[in-house]
Amino acid sequence: MGEKAPAYVRLAILNVVLFSAFGCLFPFLTAAYEAKGLTKTEIGGVTTCAPFVSFLFSPVWARLADKTKQHRRVLVASSLVAVVLMFLFPLVSFPSVVALMILYTAVTCPLCPLLDSFVLEALGEHAEMYGKVRVWGAVGVGVAAPVSGFLVDKMDLSVPFAMFGLLMTLSATLFYFWLKPCLNTQGAKDSYTAEAPNTEEPWSARQVCNKVCSSSQDVCKLSFLVVATFVGMGTSMGSSLSSLFLQDELLADRTYMGLATACTILLELPAFFFAKNIIQTIGLNTTIIVAQMAYVLRMCLYCQCVADNSYLFLVAELLHGVTFVGIWSAGVDLMRRYAAVGTEAFNQALFSACFNGLGGGTGSLLAGLLYETYGAYFVFKCAACVVLLSTALFLCQIVLVGKHKQTTVAAFASSSREPLLVKGCDEVQAV
Repeated sequence: MGEKAPAYVRLAILNVVLFSAFGCLFPFLTAAYEAKGLTKTEIGGVTTCAPFVSFLFSPVWARLADKTKQHRRVLVASSLVAVVLMFLFPLVSFPSVVALMILYTAVTCPLCPLLDSFVLEALGEHAEMYGKVRVWGAVGVGVAAPVSGFLVDKMDLSVPFAMFGLLMTLSATLFYFWLKPCLNTQGAKDSYTAEAPNTEEPWSARQVCNKVCSSSQDVCKLSFLVVATFVGMGTSMGSSLSSLFLQDELLADRTYMGLATACTILLELPAFFFAKNIIQTIGLNTTIIVAQMAYVLRMCLYCQCVADNSYLFLVAELLHGVTFVGIWSAGVDLMRRYAAVGTEAFNQALFSACFNGLGGGTGSLLAGLLYETYGAYFVFKCAACVVLLSTALFLCQIVLVGKHKQTTVAAFASSSREPLLVKGCDEVQAV
């Protein structure tokens, strides 16, 4: 079954199915919590806990998969356990449902990072086409969410859980049958079975360059994860309260909210599809900075929104394609470049944990606290300031890592008797 379809098609289907499972369930979890009798405070607590649980467990699962070379088994097991846990959701009551959702987050948090790592491995030397594969995940969410909502209106809240179970079971099946065939079809280097490079050879110019790269990348990776945390914090502060803002300040109805969601996804599709071309044209650094500035502009438009000019909110939502896709596509590409052999999944999990986990959880917590005291507009201003801070940190990273590279090259040159030893080190880039 895996040998007939082109690898790109299989990768796209994997993204569609997995993200469709998430899209058909997540928009209705709040309603499901309320049906269980949870108060808004308790719902907020569960929602806030989830990113922190993901931050703790996602790198652990990914590191385990890298160490044991059992990426496929981790993906399959995580998918199937998710099905079981969501099957139990209608059968339990508070506070058991809280423990169930924390366990669900702990078990399923490696799914997206491992899938991203797998896609990059399968694409091999064409890894820059990641965006054209990932766009199908957005398509899955965009299709599954309204279909699930329509069925909920016609039936009841058990529909999203049934759809989730079917789609996640299908994901587990596809993971089992298609993971290795995708890698083999593309002819990509399989880091799951790759041997460690031979370190017994004499040092050459290329090896010195690799040493400089490794030293610079360690510094750059750590600093970028700090940047990703602040970006995730700022974006979460703005997006986590958008639905409340629509209700309380713009007096929006459900139709308008649905239109706002459509605008959010509208530019995400072409942005993911053309991510490769954008990054190649303006570079990774510029892509990230443009995405950060677009988010600041988005928050400024939020601050101008009132009931009489609510159309500005829809305009602001169109910028989501620039902000999220720019940060995510460039971040995934950067972490791929920083990854040593055997740590690909772990690096993707670190990025996800910092951006969605630590940053997202902290942003949601701060937004909730500030919203009650100072209101939505103050939260949006704070979100813009946090993202501006992340931009300043990223610019500092570019400068400092560049200086670190030059210092390291100079140290190697001064300690070597062969000037040719550092030939080619100008190819090393800060990011």
